[in-house]
Amino acid sequence: PAATVGSLSSPALAEVQEHIAQTCPAPGILQEGPPTPRPAPPGEEAQGPGIVPSFPTAGPMVELDTRDWCAGVSHESQVYVAVEKITEPTPAKVRAALNTAGYPDERIHDLEQSGATTHFSLDLRENGGRLCVKGSVGGGGEEPAVVDKCVAPATGPFSARGTEY
Repeated sequence: PAATVGSLSSPALAEVQEHIAQTCPAPGILQEGPPTPRPAPPGEEAQGPGIVPSFPTAGPMVELDTRDWCAGVSHESQVYVAVEKITEPTPAKVRAALNTAGYPDERIHDLEQSGATTHFSLDLRENGGRLCVKGSVGGGGEEPAVVDKCVAPATGPFSARGTEY
């Protein structure tokens, strides 16, 4: 279970965790209606008035509670900023960047290199939540990094193969 993996309360993540604590609802609350605008997470530009990440109405992402969805936006931003500028991404470089951003090794999974691209997953489950993040970092080109929220299994060990987008 997520309670047995490394903490997410590192000094490098303190700003993101503070943002989540101030702007996200308590765990277990399901989204009702459209999301409300929130201040931009650290490292992310404020969005225009009325423009917020859309909350899913169908598919596996509806299994995330409102706190996980809200926290996921902040984690996506934090992870993207951490990995976007890696040139020649190797699993070691991606792990180092994620560690520097505050994510402990116990939360980093499935670091695999395929050609010039390295793929990874982060187990962000806390307090019964199901949040995870999957990403990839390319060696340049038009989209050097892609980071998306995903839904992890509710119980048991983390497995990226069991996650859904």
